[in-house]
Amino acid sequence: MKKMTTIATSLLIASGTAIGVAASDQDRNVVYEKAIAAEATVQEVNTQVQAANTTGEKQSRLSEEEVATIAKEVLDGTVDDIKLEWEDGRLVYEVELKFTGEHYDFDIDAHTGEIINIDGNLLKTPIAEEVDITIQQAQQMALDHLATGKIKGIELEKNNGRYIYELEVKIAGEDGDVSVDATNGEILYVEDDLREVLAKVAEKGNGEKQPKEQVKEQITTQQAIEIALNHVGGGTVDDIDLEKENGRFIYEIEIEQENNKDVDVVIDAHTGEILSK
Repeated sequence: MKKMTTIATSLLIASGTAIGVAASDQDRNVVYEKAIAAEATVQEVNTQVQAANTTGEKQSRLSEEEVATIAKEVLDGTVDDIKLEWEDGRLVYEVELKFTGEHYDFDIDAHTGEIINIDGNLLKTPIAEEVDITIQQAQQMALDHLATGKIKGIELEKNNGRYIYELEVKIAGEDGDVSVDATNGEILYVEDDLREVLAKVAEKGNGEKQPKEQVKEQITTQQAIEIALNHVGGGTVDDIDLEKENGRFIYEIEIEQENNKDVDVVIDAHTGEILSK
């Protein structure tokens, strides 16, 4: 907990409190007044430091070895670093882990061992195969909820104890984030910028939201790519997007062929039907 003591000291220094430097009582008063703004924070940190250093607290919290084991049970990688920190009023271990060349940051409750957060794109890990909602389902649920838009990117993370898909969606030239629960498909968050664009589109009469559809089975991105390449006779896929147009989900696939000619193939995301070339 030496670090926490340093934090408390740094807070005082950052507030202009050079203890022992003041040359007069007046200077000391000025220094003290400058510390008032940070006093509540400093007291809170000091209280946490003292609590974390009590014998009973030390005995009740998990060891670094136990926490490393918990993280590696999720991703069997290499633990690079472990730190003990206070976050949102509770003591957590921050574990930095490397798995198949990628870095992931775990926040683990120091007492219960609960994994609170995992920062890093978990789509590149076995966890992506374990969550209940697939990538395709999450994309479709987001577009169903918005009734329009194009998926530009998607990541899987763990936030506040649950796995969440974070999608980047583009609507009428505006990019924004949408969060989908990877367990039950609930829409957890839509960025304000997207809400504003949807409101403007609706005002123009082009964005009236349709009743939610029953989620249908959708072909995968890889299946769509194979269909497109077979259709045009081969090439290199430069880009692929999932969109919703006129109530239908489609893949737009851009392919570069040997003659340096770019070909766009549009495929029905449910049937695999070629809609245009």
